Amino acid sequence: MDKNETCFNKGDLENKDIRCVDYCSKNVCVFSLYNDTACSQHGVTAKYYGKQMTGDVGFHTPWQSVYINNPNCTITLFVGLNFQMENETYKGAGCHRVSTDQTSALSIETDIPCLNQ
Repeated sequence: MDKNETCFNKGDLENKDIRCVDYCSKNVCVFSLYNDTACSQHGVTAKYYGKQMTGDVGFHTPWQSVYINNPNCTITLFVGLNFQMENETYKGAGCHRVSTDQTSALSIETDIPCLNQ
């Protein structure tokens, strides 16, 4: 590993059903969207890693909350396809209640901090 690597190779974790980004999430932005307001373990419906721009997430159960693992990570939910219409941005570590207007968001954009470690 070089100084920028903080994880095992995928093959080392593959047989244990662990993804590298899950294992090393302290250095990766992880955004978990839930169908309840408390980010409960059983309510997760979608998970996004790192920087994402998804113009059509498809129809889904209403998102009621989003959990962000790192303080400098942000996710923006857009009501319409391809980053159109109303939007709301959630930033910072912890569980955030999704605004009523965003529960059926059709596109998302995430932003990650520049990690200079």
